[in-house]
Amino acid sequence: MLAGRGKLKQKIEKSFSPQRAARINEILENIDRQIQKYLIIKTATSFISGLVTMTVLLAFGVDFAIVFGFLTFLLNFIPSLGSIAALILIVLIAAFQFSSPWPVLWILLILVFIDLLISNFVEPKLMGYGLGLSPLAVLFVLFFWGWLWGIPGMILAVPVMAVVKIVCGNVPSLQFVAEIISK
Repeated sequence: MLAGRGKLKQKIEKSFSPQRAARINEILENIDRQIQKYLIIKTATSFISGLVTMTVLLAFGVDFAIVFGFLTFLLNFIPSLGSIAALILIVLIAAFQFSSPWPVLWILLILVFIDLLISNFVEPKLMGYGLGLSPLAVLFVLFFWGWLWGIPGMILAVPVMAVVKIVCGNVPSLQFVAEIISK
């Protein structure tokens, strides 16, 4: 894959007329930019989630708070199930650490609230703003592709939607699709 990187542009220029090749390369560059934006937004929201989790765990004095913050950051790249897995691990460690159930319950409630806030409001809003996609459409494709393909579908949902928007926006007969999923 790395050996062939960067050669696609030249191959397209050899295969098509100059105007058509320029148009195809422009579309491919738009797709690349949108996917980069998606990854930046996903990394930023995962970082925020991991940082907040670490802060909450440090405030309660949970052992390995930094490790769990980093783990939350990594697992948030798996939509929905990743944050649930991180939360289960955190609650298990907190339950073994504290003799009283109250700190564990508070940690659980605070982290669930934060996760719901970030994954259901902040992230779709940033995805919609950064990618020019409707937040409602982002939520719909996350639910749909999660239902259809599970975790891989949820990971691919937004980048695929961005690609569909770009391609449809550049095909005159499909521009209505790009308009429908735009914000």
